[in-house]
Amino acid sequence: MSLHQPSRGPDLLIAIVLFCAALYTLVRSNDMGFMRDEAFYFGHAETYQNWFVRLEKGEEDREKALRRTEILDTWHHNSEHPPLNKILFGYSWRALGRKLRPVERPRELRGDKLIDIGELGPAHGFDVDAQVAILAPQVVGQPASPNGRQLVVGTVTERGDRTATVRLSADADLAKLKAACLPPGPGDADDGSRNRRTGCEAVERRTLYVMSESAAMRFPGAVFGALLVALIYLAGRMAFCGPMTAGGPGQLRRPFALLAAVGYLCLPQPFWHAHLCAFDTTIVALLFATTVVWHRALVSRGWIWLAAVLWGFALLAKHNALFLPIPLILHWLLNATLERRIVLYWPAAPLRLLGGVALSVGAAVALAMVHPLLGVGALFIGLAVTGVTLELPAVPGVFFAMLAVGPLLLVAGWPLLWVDTFDNLLRWIEFHLHHEHYTQVWFGKVLAYPPFPPQFAWGMTAFTWPLTLLVPVGLGLLALYLPRGLRIPPPVLQIERFDAWLFADRADAAGRTPEQRSWQRLLLLSAIWPIALISMPGTPIFGGTKHWMPAFPFLLLIGAHGVQAVWRTVLWRWHDVLGQPTGMARLAAWGLAVLLIVPAALDTRATYKHGAAYYNELVGGIPGAAERGMQRQFWGGSTREGLEEVNRVAPANAMVYMHKSAWGAFEMYQREGWLRRDLRYGGSPDGSAVAFYHHQKDHDDYQTDLMRDYRHFVPDWQYALDGVPILSVHRRPVASRATAPLP
Repeated sequence: MSLHQPSRGPDLLIAIVLFCAALYTLVRSNDMGFMRDEAFYFGHAETYQNWFVRLEKGEEDREKALRRTEILDTWHHNSEHPPLNKILFGYSWRALGRKLRPVERPRELRGDKLIDIGELGPAHGFDVDAQVAILAPQVVGQPASPNGRQLVVGTVTERGDRTATVRLSADADLAKLKAACLPPGPGDADDGSRNRRTGCEAVERRTLYVMSESAAMRFPGAVFGALLVALIYLAGRMAFCGPMTAGGPGQLRRPFALLAAVGYLCLPQPFWHAHLCAFDTTIVALLFATTVVWHRALVSRGWIWLAAVLWGFALLAKHNALFLPIPLILHWLLNATLERRIVLYWPAAPLRLLGGVALSVGAAVALAMVHPLLGVGALFIGLAVTGVTLELPAVPGVFFAMLAVGPLLLVAGWPLLWVDTFDNLLRWIEFHLHHEHYTQVWFGKVLAYPPFPPQFAWGMTAFTWPLTLLVPVGLGLLALYLPRGLRIPPPVLQIERFDAWLFADRADAAGRTPEQRSWQRLLLLSAIWPIALISMPGTPIFGGTKHWMPAFPFLLLIGAHGVQAVWRTVLWRWHDVLGQPTGMARLAAWGLAVLLIVPAALDTRATYKHGAAYYNELVGGIPGAAERGMQRQFWGGSTREGLEEVNRVAPANAMVYMHKSAWGAFEMYQREGWLRRDLRYGGSPDGSAVAFYHHQKDHDDYQTDLMRDYRHFVPDWQYALDGVPILSVHRRPVASRATAPLP
């Protein structure tokens, strides 16, 4: 493999640094609220880990866990998605996440000072002999952290299904402990500033417990996001190509390869998604890795099995991987055609040719009325009898390896498919073929049923990319794919135009190898395919840009080529006769890359907690998008912004209407100390004392119901982004609690 050549060393080192820097950035900026999907994946990941705990115990527990009924009972949860991500979430949560659990009943028994831990599950830890710290209550305004809260330590002596008993250290003062361990709820300050978010809690003392539970669940997604950044850089440097191609003119210079790689983290929506306990960043990384490795496997056998394994893991991540063979096959056929490796033969006699084709088409049309497959078969048979034949190049071995390894890994890695394999596989595919349609808002129109506007995905891509990264994509399309017959006036992009439509079997006069031309075609197909797929009539649109994010790494690489083309064209005098840049040209390249990255990075920094709300200047930014009726947010992630307000004003044991935040998000907020533990979840305004409302046009009916029930129309607290309301908190007026709701 060419990655092991000594000349690739600096790029590999840069890729490693990029991975570490990206991972650090993602982990350190992980303070956004929980999306609705995350609320479910938290629970499913824990359910799967409970099953793995039984496997790890061995003997009778393992035997029971592997029974058909137990497998179905565990793995039917969220069976519409393969399990790879949820398994990774769960193992990361078990290994890295500190679990804060409420304690109760401090007491003395037979000379031992004891306290009980509640709300435990099989995978929560707190096993017998585990070392535990008892923490003081958290107060509103304090960080949701165990730091500085330790009261006493102890050792777990007994572990039940839902509880554990801790023997406290001999020097523990039970009287002081009971006095400190007040229950969660209102404190002694009228303004709510002394309200307790939690009572006393227990946390297991482990060296690897360095994250909160949600951060640990989200960590695998951040790892894949960081890996994707490194892979984009290596792809730009053509590290996945042969030595002749990698050193050719198609290679991005380091500033522009870094522009593409770092640019991914400077796209507000992908940056936001890279933090979530969801599947979207993982599948983008795996599809990108599979694609670039597959391309190398076309000419190098050493990469074949790696491509096959990567596709298998992509299948285990999300159903998007099912569609990957389509653009790969299209690329193989297109490339073979343009490189003149596909040859069509036909009879020399005109009458035989015309007559045979006419009869074949007529028979095909007639039989197609019975069944389309009969028509296709008749056409092929008729053309073959006529003497029309098509000579294709040998099918690449990587296709056969992927077909063999991919499904095998899918079945092996998904316990649900260990029983009723074909039935469960078909249910999975059918679910996505007939997926329900979630509403989206597009220029004031609520899109609830197909067909969706074909321009929706293309427009959302154009409106949600910072312009300094979007404009280069257009330049790159011109630089790489402008047909050879068209002429554009110098000095615009003439030097960099690679002309991806050349017909040649070897390197051309400019040194462009067939592998390089093939890679450029694959870039274009991989950039177009995900957006085109979601734009087809009837395709469910239920999550915005995340469903075509696999196109973004390829668009960024195309954009980087466009910037490099402008740089070479404008500064052509600062290159020698061999096309190598001078020192001033190199400095200008770095300056240009920074100039394009910084505005995008600033946009992302300003909106990273609410990535779905970002829009660029083409629609007037966030305020302009709101005025034009564009989608503002999705599934309640902004709830976290209002938690402290609710902690401060909610009465004791009050019910809180969470609007678009699901129960799993509510539970995780309480587990981590962000939301008072005495508060109760409400799925409707009825009976609630405080309510969240997530602003969105298709949520108008929720707002109307809330105002009728509360009998008032002005929120008590509101969070806005660039003046655009994102989240409101409503308090039920005391008078309305004794009055009937408005009709």
